[in-house]
Amino acid sequence: MGDTMVRRPSKTPSAAAEPLPPMVGAAERPPLAVRFVVSQNLPVSVTRLTATTASALARLGIPTTVVFPLVDWLDYKLLRIAWGRVGEKAAWMLRLLRELAWNLAFRRAWDGFRHYRADPRIHTVRYLLTPPAPPRGTREVTIVQHPYIIPHLLRSVTDHRAPIVSVVYSNYELDLQSPIPEQAAWKRHCIAVERMLNVPRIAASERAKQAAERLGIRVDRVINVGTDLGLFRLPASRMPRPFLTVTLFCATSPQKGQRIGSEAMRRLRVAGNTSIRLCSLGEVFPEGRELFDHNYGYLHGEAYVRAIQETDIFVYPSLSDGFPAPPLEAMACGCAVVTTAVEGLTEYAVDGENCLLCEPGDAKALLNALLRLIDDESLRVRLQHAGPKTAHAYRIEEKARELVAFCQELLDGEQQDARVLIAHSAVS
Repeated sequence: MGDTMVRRPSKTPSAAAEPLPPMVGAAERPPLAVRFVVSQNLPVSVTRLTATTASALARLGIPTTVVFPLVDWLDYKLLRIAWGRVGEKAAWMLRLLRELAWNLAFRRAWDGFRHYRADPRIHTVRYLLTPPAPPRGTREVTIVQHPYIIPHLLRSVTDHRAPIVSVVYSNYELDLQSPIPEQAAWKRHCIAVERMLNVPRIAASERAKQAAERLGIRVDRVINVGTDLGLFRLPASRMPRPFLTVTLFCATSPQKGQRIGSEAMRRLRVAGNTSIRLCSLGEVFPEGRELFDHNYGYLHGEAYVRAIQETDIFVYPSLSDGFPAPPLEAMACGCAVVTTAVEGLTEYAVDGENCLLCEPGDAKALLNALLRLIDDESLRVRLQHAGPKTAHAYRIEEKARELVAFCQELLDGEQQDARVLIAHSAVS
């Protein structure tokens, strides 16, 4: 990808003889600021997570910037051009040029504003290859949501006092096992980049941290994904209905398990229970569309929330995940959740207490869990009441404060380290 730049506090004096600046107290320091650098501008989970976290920081009074690209996943596209045969190279080059022309003309805004109610106080910067350099002398931490961008950042940065932070969302060991060769090759490339980087790093789940460390990638802190309880909330009222609504979360990524979930729903339909209404939320594969009574499609913001609030039983059939937000969001909205015991999810999902857990890839187990909830009203109601309590423990405001505390620790530590280095150069 192109070079990216980071706003950094001023670090190195122009001459060794120049005296060290005095240590300033907390009251005299410039305020903490946070900058998020992303590699795509699409209505996807990373954009939603960035919008949610950046908005929470803005509400806390933290100056926040989101730096987003003109071309999505540019490094990946360039690698596909480099790896491909002649015809593939031409196809990927044409795709890249079309995207560049379209985005220059029509996609000027960050999707965090367009789809995820991002706080208007967030500053945004769009870049092609090199984002504009942030002003020197600030106390800004740069959080890179896709770590393969960091080498480009490091080539552009001239002031190294404030840290660049890498984020690990998924289990890298499982990512390497992707059945899609191009995805596995891309993950090998990204993990190789991570291994070369000596930067502070946070993980979205304890399992993601452990997997990264087994691959030789240091992780400094686990900060879970937070849920915006101002958006994901219990409905004002639930009108009595003669049926139960069962909604399947659908994503086209193979690891999201849509085909397994659809098979469970098909078997539920065959069971002949007329008191249920089957819905899909997200992008459904064409062969599964006729299975559902209603297909919500890919929704955002309040429309997405309303679809969840109208659901009695929410099904999330993932095969592999980092720290998935949809089950937590469904819990916050008062759904009984049926999901799979994948890494990250089991850090908040407890079978029989706030959800029903099944083995990943087991359509029969999903079906049995659905039938159990349909038949057992007391269990269903108990899970619906327990869910909001779980979601409250992961509210975005608390996770934002954890992130602020981590950034502050890094800034204070980096500032002390920088002064030692300056002092050493002054006497050598």
